[in-house]
Amino acid sequence: MFAGTSLLLLAVGWWFWPPVAWAAVLIVPLLALGTYDLRGPIRVIASGKILTGFHLVKNLAVGADLCSSARGMMFALGCVHSLICNTNRCPSGVATQDPRLYRGLIVADKAQRVAQFQAKTVHATAELIASAGLFHTSELNRTHIYRRVTQSEIRRYDRIYPYVSAGVLRDPAKAPEAFAVHLEEADPERFVPRYCLTRTDKPCGDPHRARRARNPEGGTRP
Repeated sequence: MFAGTSLLLLAVGWWFWPPVAWAAVLIVPLLALGTYDLRGPIRVIASGKILTGFHLVKNLAVGADLCSSARGMMFALGCVHSLICNTNRCPSGVATQDPRLYRGLIVADKAQRVAQFQAKTVHATAELIASAGLFHTSELNRTHIYRRVTQSEIRRYDRIYPYVSAGVLRDPAKAPEAFAVHLEEADPERFVPRYCLTRTDKPCGDPHRARRARNPEGGTRP
């Protein structure tokens, strides 16, 4: 939270997730914020493997407010993906303090490359938006992105990840069926669910019952 403003930045990165899961990583915080009507003062930043104009369009369409790209700028700077950044032996001179290595990184030349990469990426993004008949990134939504889910089926993102009405989870009685079980199990006082994560023929027991029986005062176990 920045002093004097009501803006909270939430950075969402998925560099450690499989490529097929990138949308799910972004959808989770968007669902959490939207269903409790908390999105207003919060800006979601998508980060991780964002290299091209399509990557920008895709993330903005899913729901991110802005994107952060480090990998693309590193490639433009001359990174050859040697994966030895922590050894001080980066052969391209990007991630090293060794004068013998970083003397090959000509700042005047690399600065132009990075600037051109940034400009061309923004231009490619604008072309994609225009080809969809749009004028601004704010007009992008999940209906503009398609994904092949099987060899014979292609689905729009709004069908794979449907939109949910803002604030719908504030009233459990109006919650979508997909959220009903989770709301019933959730406990605002602790992270552990109040009940087990499935419906059974018999009511699920309280997982904290045994602990309270051993410690009736309710204190913390040693």
